[in-house]
Amino acid sequence: MHITVGTTDLRAALQAVAPHAYRKSNLADLHRIRCDIGTHNLTVTATNRWTAGMAIVSIWDNHDAEAGPFDISPTDAAEILALFRGTGGGEEEAGDTLELELTGKELTVTDTGGLFNGKSLTLPRLPHGTGYPDVAKFVNRAVRNTRVDGGRWIADGTMLGLFIKATRAYGQLLTLEPTKWGTQVIGCGESFLGVYAPTRDEELDQKLNGWRVDWLNRLPDDDEETGQFVLWNEVNARPVDEHAAAHDEYTSQVADHALLMQAAVLVIESQFGSTSMLQRKLRVGFAKAGQLIDQLQQAGVVSAPPGPGKARDVLLGDTSTLDVLLPPPAEQS
Repeated sequence: MHITVGTTDLRAALQAVAPHAYRKSNLADLHRIRCDIGTHNLTVTATNRWTAGMAIVSIWDNHDAEAGPFDISPTDAAEILALFRGTGGGEEEAGDTLELELTGKELTVTDTGGLFNGKSLTLPRLPHGTGYPDVAKFVNRAVRNTRVDGGRWIADGTMLGLFIKATRAYGQLLTLEPTKWGTQVIGCGESFLGVYAPTRDEELDQKLNGWRVDWLNRLPDDDEETGQFVLWNEVNARPVDEHAAAHDEYTSQVADHALLMQAAVLVIESQFGSTSMLQRKLRVGFAKAGQLIDQLQQAGVVSAPPGPGKARDVLLGDTSTLDVLLPPPAEQS
């Protein structure tokens, strides 16, 4: 299989879907991101049993007209995001593309028009997860059973994210209960209650109705219109690979290194050593961004903080020595 997709389009899909993948490799069927090549789109999905994410990537060219699924690991996704950053212009630019070519053993991603035309990354092909659920069918079932009239509410992701702090503080799940006025009462355990007032936008609501129709046309047909579709059935789970748990720490180290490399490239290219900038660009918490900037200081990429709230000096003019200053974790035997 051999396709061409837009760099920005693929990056957005991986960034949005990857957080839903099961984090530990001891559940091999879910520790993956599924990419399904169709006639016009690449469908990217992941699930951790409790949440599921799906995104559509437009296929610019299907070179051999083949279709079918392939899987990548969360670590593979992090490496792709770290290496292929696009032109950085926001909107997808003509020619800012990536080629994805699959053989029986490898996946090769090649920049075919971005900042580093010809740069490629070859990854060992992940064995197909036979127990992976049909996430697209699950989403289809959910969308077809949503209430459009009076049942939709539009949320600002940043505002909704404020309630995550309650789950961290109390260690409890969030509960969301709609009121007759359209607001949501959000609770957390026995000690926290909040209210979220969704956005009201008639123009956006009309667009959402159109997008919903588009989604229904793109989602696979579902022969069973009733009943709940189960994302994951423990009975059908494959036996855990006895060696998988031993690689969890290494996998985590690789993912952390990929994020640190992203942070280093951002700091060097912008010549701005700011914790808040890393938090915003990488979409991580403030504590994680602070940890990254401290690691960059230890590696000699940025200086010590000159004062409270002030950006650090960037000590490198380019990224040529990053592989030396920030070597990847040693691969386990």
